[in-house]
Parts: sequence; C-alpha cells; structure tokens
Amino acid sequence: MFLRKFIFILFIYCFFGKNAIGKEYILKWYNNVKILDSLEFVNKSKYQLTLAEGSWEDNYGNYGFLKCLGPIKIDPEGKANLEVICKGSDHLENNFSIKLIRKSDYDVGVGETIYIYGTGRYKSLVDRKCKYAIKYIKEVTKGFYRHICK
Repeated sequence: MFLRKFIFILFIYCFFGKNAIGKEYILKWYNNVKILDSLEFVNKSKYQLTLAEGSWEDNYGNYGFLKCLGPIKIDPEGKANLEVICKGSDHLENNFSIKLIRKSDYDVGVGETIYIYGTGRYKSLVDRKCKYAIKYIKEVTKGFYRHICK
C-alpha cells in the first residue's frame, strides 16, 4: 500500500513538475514596435498608442509569440510612463497575458511585469510580479526585452 502511494506521489510530482514554472523564470522577447497614433501637445509632451509584437524564448526551452498594445505618455523631458497589456502563446498553445508597467526613459528602462492570466504551464505565474528591462534601437522600432521572475 505504501509503495502504491509513493509511486502515485512520484508520478504526480514528475508530471506536474515538468509543466509548472520553477523558482526562476526568464523570458526574452525580440519585438517590433509601431506607433499606431500619437498626439503632441504644446508643452512637447506626447500621448501614443503603441503596438509591439514579436517572438520570445524562455529559460525552459519554450518559445512563442507575444503581442502588446497600450498607451505611452511621454513627458517634455522624454520620460515614458506606460501601462500596456500583452497576450502571448507558446509553441504548445499555452497562453498567458501580462501587464507591463514602466516609468523611465523612452528608449531604455526597467519596469514591472505582472502575469494576469495563464493556461497550462503559465497558471502558476498568475499574479506574480517580475522585473523587466527593455532597450530599443533604430528609433524605437526594434526592442530587446527580458524579464526575470523569482
């Protein structure tokens, strides 16, 4: 009887252990950015609607596509204040949604990623807050993003 319970627990651990995200999770995203529309004000501040999309990979060998949409407020000194929502999927059709929050320079900065939805392996990340960094090149049309969840 004990052996059966042990085997059952071992099976559950192995099965769910492979599908869950462990202690540290790193996601790298290579994105293309489009400004869908923009308003510029007299004081040189701006309000932009931005679309960013591209492929990603993580430290577990998963990969997929991520698309983000949302507003960016840029003050007269060029500092960005953003809160965008993203929808992602991996090669196994697991899905997740994240919110990116950042107050920093427009073309480079650090912020916070919050997982707001997840299926499959990403369920365990829901409500988790992660730190991210992003750097844009080519006049903010190409971006390199990385977040770490601990």
